[in-house]
Amino acid sequence: MSLNKHEKPHIVFLFSDTGGGHRSAAQAIIEALEIYYPNQVTTEMIDFFIEYAPPPLDLAPATYAQMNQVPELWKLGYRLSNGKRRSQFIQEVLWPYIRKSTASLVNEHPCDLFVSVLPLVNTPILKALEEDPIPYMTVITDMVTTHAFWYNTRAIKTLAPTEETRDRGLEFGLDPEQIKVVCQPIGDAFRRPSGSKSELRVQL
Repeated sequence: MSLNKHEKPHIVFLFSDTGGGHRSAAQAIIEALEIYYPNQVTTEMIDFFIEYAPPPLDLAPATYAQMNQVPELWKLGYRLSNGKRRSQFIQEVLWPYIRKSTASLVNEHPCDLFVSVLPLVNTPILKALEEDPIPYMTVITDMVTTHAFWYNTRAIKTLAPTEETRDRGLEFGLDPEQIKVVCQPIGDAFRRPSGSKSELRVQL
């Protein structure tokens, strides 16, 4: 069992720079915690692919932009992996290869809560936590078209940005109380405009 040695509740955020949204979402949540619950929790961010994934998975952040330049290949990979049975099969095949990495992450980062903003890590980390009762939450960053990797019934709560993403979670077996629509996490700077509407219109 992983024991949190921090004096305050400690939250570990799982993300990776495969696109800009994952890091931004994690940072926005951390910022909100600092604003609304100052000095009440401690946090850290872990880029799973760079810090823990074995080769060649550790190259995912570096190759993400290149993959986007081949949309047909990207679309094919998305479709081939995006289904309940297909996603389960892929993750079962990969599990023996990444099992040691996920165990290391869990053991080296004792915490009171894992928060994931990255779909690819959800099932592997939850599998590594089967004998460790650390709560795990998922924050979906895709607005409508969500991949099957986002959803896992073992997560204590899944936070969705839209009704569409919630409905898809229900299709994947989540109970209604397990998934809640809370909109998209955004930085405080975007929530607080730097001027009046008329001033901002002139600037823009």
